[in-house]
Amino acid sequence: MELARLSIGVIFGGRSVEHDVSVVTAHQAMAVLGDDHDIVPIYISREGRWYTGAGLNDLDVYKNQTWSTAGEEAFIPPSVGYGGLLAPASSRFGKGRRIPLDVVVPSIHGTFGEDGTLQVLLELAD
Repeated sequence: MELARLSIGVIFGGRSVEHDVSVVTAHQAMAVLGDDHDIVPIYISREGRWYTGAGLNDLDVYKNQTWSTAGEEAFIPPSVGYGGLLAPASSRFGKGRRIPLDVVVPSIHGTFGEDGTLQVLLELAD
């Protein structure tokens, strides 16, 4: 019996001193999960800005600090039942885009990742 493909958000980066380790951890996890599932990279910059997009799969993005052009800003609304990321509209009259997620894998080390902060947000978003 074949399992259904899941949309898996992998959250990494963050404002912790362990930011770089988190980037490597997440990329290792995404490489393993990517064959069987749809992976949605969710990068949090050192300043706390959230980004998503296929361009974030390239490790050179982090060496060159070009994540703002490799991905689009997004966030997880703390709203019960939303079930995904929201990429806000890029213009005043545009419409935001929902990126559905079945599961989220937190790969943030240290502060804001291992202290329960991120887990509370994910619990609120259900």
